Amino acid sequence: MDPEPSTEPRIRRLNEVELASYDVLPRDLARRVQVIRVPDLPGRYTGLSLGRFVFLAVPTPADGRNALLCHELVHVRQWSDQGVVGFSFRYVTDFVRGYIRLRNWNEAYLAIGAEVEARVITLEWAQVTARRRPEPVDAD
Repeated sequence: MDPEPSTEPRIRRLNEVELASYDVLPRDLARRVQVIRVPDLPGRYTGLSLGRFVFLAVPTPADGRNALLCHELVHVRQWSDQGVVGFSFRYVTDFVRGYIRLRNWNEAYLAIGAEVEARVITLEWAQVTARRRPEPVDAD
């Protein structure tokens, strides 16, 4: 049996709730982000950012609470801060150095400076976001 088709738009901008929640990049940059739903990405990746374009291979609720989208938005900020050449050079150089040192594709990927930064910022964001969530109300 085929899964139900997604009602999620293929290309969208961040909504107001997301703009308020994902404070990991400047709001003016966040307003220009395009989130693009794709059927799949290379390897086991579920998200990829190129400049202000975020490609996601998994459904992502637009409720401002998604760690994957937050992680990719950190990369959008990195692209913006460092430029295409700077970000690309650092990312590839970090990976190659890590691969030479670690001799393991996944460990080299996890050691890339931009990935380390994105994971740390996303974890901090998730902890703050969890504290902001209201407690569920018991329905009696």
